Amino acid sequence: MSTSNPGSINSGGAHTAATGSSSVPGSGGTSVSVQVNHFLSDLIKVESVEQAFNHFLLHRPDLERAQQEATLQEWITLLRDVAQIPATPTASGEVSLAPAQQQDEALRTFVASMAGQKNRKTLTLLKELLVGAVGVNAVSARQVCDAVLGSEQLRYEHESFWTVSFALVRRIVGGVDYKGVREIMKKCIEKVLSLPSDIDPSASPQLASIKNLLAYIFDRNAALLPGYFIVNEILKSYPEQRNWPHWALVAMIGEFLNSFRPTAQMVTSINRHRMRPIVENTGKAHLVSTWKLDPNSVKFILKGSTTYDRILPYTKTIVEPQRQLLQYILGQPYSKEMVNNIFGLQKPRKDGNAAGGSQRLHTLEDELVHMFVNTMKLAEVTDSEDNQVLWRTLSSELIFFILFQYITFPTFVESLANQLQELNLKEGRDDLMWSLLQFISGSIAKNTTSEFVPVLRLLSLYDENEPLPVPDTTMPCCIRKFAATAVYIHLCNKAKSDLTHLQFNLPVALQRHYEFLQQLSTRELKMPESLQSDYLIPVLCNTFSTAQDVFQQPMAALVKAIGGTLDPAEKMAMPGRNCLANGATEPLSMDILDALSVHSKMSLIHSIVTFIGKQISTKTTLALAPALVETYCRLLVYSEIESLGVKGFINQLFPQAFKQNAWGILHMLLEIFSFRFHHIQAHFRLQLLNHLQIGFINAVESKRPIFASHNVTLYLSALEGLGNSEICPPKNQPTGTGPNAQGAKQTTVLYGDSEELNCVVVLALARSIHVNGLEQQSSQWVKEVLTNIMQKTPHSWPSHTLQNFPPILQEFFKENSGSKENKPQLKQKVEEEYKIWASMSNEHDILQHFATINNSLFLCVLWKMLLETDQISPVAYKVLERINAKQFTAHLRSFCDLLVCEFSKSGGSGHVNKCIEAMNNLIWKFNIITLDRLILCMALRTNEGNEAQVCFFIIQLLLLKPIEFRSRVSEFVRTMSPEHQLIKDFHKTHLEFHTKYPERFHADEHLAVDGQIQGGGPTLPTYFGNVCLRFIPVFDIVVHRFLELPPVTKNLETLIDHVGVLYKFHDKPITYLYNTLHYYERKVRERPSLKRKLIFSITGALKDVRPTGWCLTNDYMDYLNSDGKDWQPPRDYYLRLVGRLTHTIQGKHPFPTLDWRFNEFPNEGAHALYCTCVEIMGIPGEPTQVGASLMDVVLESSHAIPPGELPDWINSIGVILSNLPEAFWNGLYQRLVGAITSAPLTQWNLPQNPFQVFDYDDANGPTRLNLLLALAHSVFHHAGFNHIQTLPELVKEHFFAHIKTEEQMLFVFHVVGPFLQRLHSEQRFMRPLLDLTVQFYRILQQVDKECKHLKYIDSVCDILYHIKYQFTGDSVKGDVERVVRELSGPLQLRLRFIAPGILQPNA
Repeated sequence: MSTSNPGSINSGGAHTAATGSSSVPGSGGTSVSVQVNHFLSDLIKVESVEQAFNHFLLHRPDLERAQQEATLQEWITLLRDVAQIPATPTASGEVSLAPAQQQDEALRTFVASMAGQKNRKTLTLLKELLVGAVGVNAVSARQVCDAVLGSEQLRYEHESFWTVSFALVRRIVGGVDYKGVREIMKKCIEKVLSLPSDIDPSASPQLASIKNLLAYIFDRNAALLPGYFIVNEILKSYPEQRNWPHWALVAMIGEFLNSFRPTAQMVTSINRHRMRPIVENTGKAHLVSTWKLDPNSVKFILKGSTTYDRILPYTKTIVEPQRQLLQYILGQPYSKEMVNNIFGLQKPRKDGNAAGGSQRLHTLEDELVHMFVNTMKLAEVTDSEDNQVLWRTLSSELIFFILFQYITFPTFVESLANQLQELNLKEGRDDLMWSLLQFISGSIAKNTTSEFVPVLRLLSLYDENEPLPVPDTTMPCCIRKFAATAVYIHLCNKAKSDLTHLQFNLPVALQRHYEFLQQLSTRELKMPESLQSDYLIPVLCNTFSTAQDVFQQPMAALVKAIGGTLDPAEKMAMPGRNCLANGATEPLSMDILDALSVHSKMSLIHSIVTFIGKQISTKTTLALAPALVETYCRLLVYSEIESLGVKGFINQLFPQAFKQNAWGILHMLLEIFSFRFHHIQAHFRLQLLNHLQIGFINAVESKRPIFASHNVTLYLSALEGLGNSEICPPKNQPTGTGPNAQGAKQTTVLYGDSEELNCVVVLALARSIHVNGLEQQSSQWVKEVLTNIMQKTPHSWPSHTLQNFPPILQEFFKENSGSKENKPQLKQKVEEEYKIWASMSNEHDILQHFATINNSLFLCVLWKMLLETDQISPVAYKVLERINAKQFTAHLRSFCDLLVCEFSKSGGSGHVNKCIEAMNNLIWKFNIITLDRLILCMALRTNEGNEAQVCFFIIQLLLLKPIEFRSRVSEFVRTMSPEHQLIKDFHKTHLEFHTKYPERFHADEHLAVDGQIQGGGPTLPTYFGNVCLRFIPVFDIVVHRFLELPPVTKNLETLIDHVGVLYKFHDKPITYLYNTLHYYERKVRERPSLKRKLIFSITGALKDVRPTGWCLTNDYMDYLNSDGKDWQPPRDYYLRLVGRLTHTIQGKHPFPTLDWRFNEFPNEGAHALYCTCVEIMGIPGEPTQVGASLMDVVLESSHAIPPGELPDWINSIGVILSNLPEAFWNGLYQRLVGAITSAPLTQWNLPQNPFQVFDYDDANGPTRLNLLLALAHSVFHHAGFNHIQTLPELVKEHFFAHIKTEEQMLFVFHVVGPFLQRLHSEQRFMRPLLDLTVQFYRILQQVDKECKHLKYIDSVCDILYHIKYQFTGDSVKGDVERVVRELSGPLQLRLRFIAPGILQPNA
């Protein structure tokens, strides 16, 4: 009978093999297989005989049980014997299987035989043998499961074996560890995937068996493995397998996935898909990892390159592509850096070293096409200046992204044409073709004609049957109207040069344009007249920029018009002495420059840079034409020509001028950097500052000391221009190319040998850390910078300044304080030095004594000389000539300390007036000290108590008592305008000011006026600067020093009244206000009148040059113009204020149109944010209450907001609050604590469960709790790392003591859960992440003790598993095990995989 059974064993063969194997025990896998086969052969034979004679046998259950037990025992003995066979070399030299492998081989043989059985009873018997062996630990459950599931015969067609196998696994899987269960589950899923979707209904037993096994594995109460593993496996399989889940498992899989939706909800920010960042050149959004998108799918990234759809069943809005977010960013001016940042890309470099920079981004290309089409649609509705800003932005981005190799021009144009052919859009077609012309004109010469042929499809937009009229060439719009024909002409010329022919007929509508342009190319134009009256020269340049025979003449006319010739017809005097320049003074207007294509602008700036380079090489004494310099400045604002613009400035002109000692050109370049640069990227600004500190100032000290002295405040202005996000450790800096570059990686050095400038570096560092926070790994960099500064220029800080420093700076300067000047001793030394001066008559002896490096009291001697004689000896000037710039500052510091000492003990007003007059003469009459240098040095000296007040009193007297400075300020503000880009005759007004108030560049110039000396070399050319402009960055520091000392508040208000008008010319007035109110929030909190004065004076200074409503709301303006001091803004005020920012982000443009290229902010969103923050910080009252009022815009006034826009308002509040000082955050904290400590969280009595109530998108709509959660999420989402790293402290200090109920715990998890990912992905927050994780467990422990039964135990455990396997790993294993040991049994059961060290409870 056994021989006829397909599953039986050949007894003869088995017996022979068995006999042979007995003599060589442990001889390998073959022996084990034979033993198992022999055992099974005997067993199946007996079973077959019994089945055959079943009706003739007398069944005795007791004997059957004994026989089964004997068989089981024999099977167990076999397995144990096999497990003890050592691995030994065989006759062939191979090593036999190890004991565990011997058992696996035995099991595989057993299962193979089992698979061949058709009889259900036999299969059941064999199954029980395996179960029994597992039960006595003869073999592990994992080994049996692997053998069964790994069988090639386990196919659904073999019903009996299939069902018995899965029933077997179901019985023993509880003995497998959780990692093994995970593998078993994977194999089950693989088996399910092998089932056809249209499986025959007769196969339902097979489906039921595997379904039962999976249901057991999925059972939360069984807790065979973390459910988190299961959901991960399901989600990883689903996107790639069309047949997964199988229809038979849909209900079970769906139910299991749904059980994890609460977990996904706890770690998801509400309305995250509706949140929008503020786009800046380098801003807070660049540091926030939660904006990161996968560059291929445009989906949010959880960590690394993993998107959210592979981890948990998040809502659709989180896992779908975030196209609207990308479109929003693309629509913002100066957003290309942000695009690189969110995609985690680096711009490709010529050396090809930028990883990831050259990958093709199809999604980015699609969205850019979408933006172009949308802008075309917008043009059908409105023709506003905002449309032109958007076109300019998109055109610039198109150029950059093609150059970055993210998109390709032919596919972009094809996609654009495909979408437009379905639409009838006409109004924006000229702007579209003008945008495309920008790229085509600059790149067509280097590429083939075929790459540009797709553009011809877009000419179908001009489908009129009659020719369009030639546009009026006196209007700027003619440039755009000619663009389509210009594109066609470029392609025709390119095809001709490539010896090809375009198979395309120009549309009838453009025929007349074509004829006009062809005639224009041969017409003789009167170029100078044309530049003043029409746009024909730009039209020529744009259309024929690749046809050199036509292009050269109009381009040469542009260069000549601004003085770009070596032999000018006219020369003119510049401010100063014997300084002449090319006589061209009128720059090219912005209208003309805007009318030039990118290629034409590149040609123009190349001509200018080349001309300046020739001037440097020839070392001519004739200064550059003011028109050329101003035009060059205007060209620098075009980011599309950055490679020749800012990069050429930093890497070409500056090093060349430095190398050739071209001081006049260097001075001009520094003036541009200080007074004309806009939106320069941080690395460029740092690179130039680095050049200045390392090589420039030090080298100049010994070669041209007056130059170094004159440009300290220019450097100061550049340093203060660094944004809060731009002062950071160097990261991936390119090789330096400046005057000190040696081909190695460049290290940014902000500090040098100037004590004053190093002090300003410290202040900038303190402000940056205060506003933006400090990364953990950056603290070492900060300490290194401070250490190097103290080594170069040891100094100290007064206590009223130190107390405003961030803790890291406070601690450093307490441990590393420089020595302080002994003022009484100083005064005595000065008296002695003055006596020496009076006693000396030999000039050589005087020079030897007072010009030595160890003497730093000569300015004090000169001051004493003026007090006594009102005159300065000519020998004194020879002493000054021998004192270099670095030594001079030492003299200046001694002089400042002496003044404080003298004024502190001054007897009466007569002596004070005489002292001030002497100081005034040093500055204005004898030109020995400049006002800005003296005030800067005075403001940065270390004075305490009464001496500090005396110091500020001296500053006030210097600025207000003499008429010289006040008259200059008054005249400057009256005659000059900061809108330099709109002025034709700026240089004329500039020259008139210097003529009325001449500036002397040498200490002895007053002698030349008196006729005592003659001649002298030419002074440095001054194109923009004057004492008023140079004083502005110094006044910034003065205001801050006064703010630190409350007793001098009235003095500060007086200064602001008289000098605050200069803020009309501040390059970043709102940024300065924001930094001041933010950094000194504690200082000004109780001084509302001072805050009011600051805001009123700085914004009011711009009232004549900015349109109404450019900054502050009408409500706040009314407050500023009223007499009231205790203004309490009503709720609708906050509604209007938040609404203004919301509408800005939505693109509704509530602010008047501004040219962002010349604004301190890159776009309307950034402008709106900082104007809003300034206004909020200026509100009188407690910051906590103001912050709470912001919360109430949504919590109390949501009925006044359109429901569909509510997420946008929540986003705006998060943006605002995240950029305010921490004191304002207390309003949010109070609201959160209030919710935790009140119903329903303290005693749940709602019909919905907490997850439904906390779900913002639930069908029941927004509730106070989910609105509060949404606000908290918005704030923390936008927060910088200074706030996000305080989350553990928030939970521990504010929340922990109040948490008693399960609902309170879930609410707290909802508050901070979404930001675990951010703490992890930004790496610098691992310590806060670990601390927060431990807080989660301690909260659970506290709630577990208070609650007898946890209703949402699985969701709570799931989030803990999510934290472990996504973020922390085993980093907090010890803390977790200590907590889990104290938890109740059900929690220990579920968490035993997280804390394997605990004593596991009995299941």
